[in-house]
Amino acid sequence: MKRNLVLTVGLALLGSCAVLVGLGLTGRANVLPKGQGLPEKDIVFTPEDASDSLGFINADGTGFETRTLEISEGFLRDLARLSTLSPSGWITWGPDGRSLAGSIGRYYTGAGVPFVITADGSLQFCPDGDDSTPFSSARSWIVGGSTILTIDEYPSEDPDRVLLMNMATCIVQEVLYEQGPNEGIEEAALSSDGWLAIAVGRRDPLTGETSRWIALIDPQGAEVAAVADGRWPAWSRDGEWLVYTVNEDGLHIVRKEGTEDRKVLDAPKVGPASWSPDGQWLAYDRPTGAGTEGIYKVDLASGEEVEIYRGGFYPNWSWRQSD
Repeated sequence: MKRNLVLTVGLALLGSCAVLVGLGLTGRANVLPKGQGLPEKDIVFTPEDASDSLGFINADGTGFETRTLEISEGFLRDLARLSTLSPSGWITWGPDGRSLAGSIGRYYTGAGVPFVITADGSLQFCPDGDDSTPFSSARSWIVGGSTILTIDEYPSEDPDRVLLMNMATCIVQEVLYEQGPNEGIEEAALSSDGWLAIAVGRRDPLTGETSRWIALIDPQGAEVAAVADGRWPAWSRDGEWLVYTVNEDGLHIVRKEGTEDRKVLDAPKVGPASWSPDGQWLAYDRPTGAGTEGIYKVDLASGEEVEIYRGGFYPNWSWRQSD
């Protein structure tokens, strides 16, 4: 349960075992069609009917575009174990809104290899090595420059860890958190001022039942509060508020100290939410009622819900637009 600040030099913990990685072993490939960089749209998401594509749209529902991922043979050689290549889980904007982070791998395992897509459409990744190199989390977040936040959760018999990793050197900079006994780290989020939110699941060895909560950890590593039954935490741009889901109970927000917790959306099966740059709206996915998933936003002041796009998952709001 403690937050560990471990500076790692020369060893990249791309999983639960240490793999020796030299400087400059990062890989690059052109992943978007030639001449097609990242569009300057508000929201990136995964289209429901195209697992090899990324969707982009403005928050008012206009300007929809897609980009198809084109994986090179060189990338396939570096990641030879990945027989099925597709974005896995949530694709997220970097703080400047001009790069993306995520994971690519076997979508049905929920695990993959972290990557960054730059504004010109090139893919930055850390080569896989061989079959002994474990996968890391299906979700990664750019926290600044070439540094990403990711979860090391493979193989399952070793402790899960939340890592800061430099994608330019393939070197882990810090291990921020390690799981405790019978725990599993499910999601993580790092605020602009260094607060860490960890969604944890703990299995009772006697009953087999799993309880879930979100631990709120300050920059000094102290656990300040815990939010019961929470999943999919995401910080507001100013780092003061956290949004999360509660089972099938909709969306809640809470201050970083664990106070002023309130429900802001009452809807079942809501996916991960993402804050607008001004902190007034949340974007998320949920069932449309017509057999598809839809991208929606909710106004925190009025509770008004607006459909943005029908047929997509995991929206992530760019914060570039308010700069």
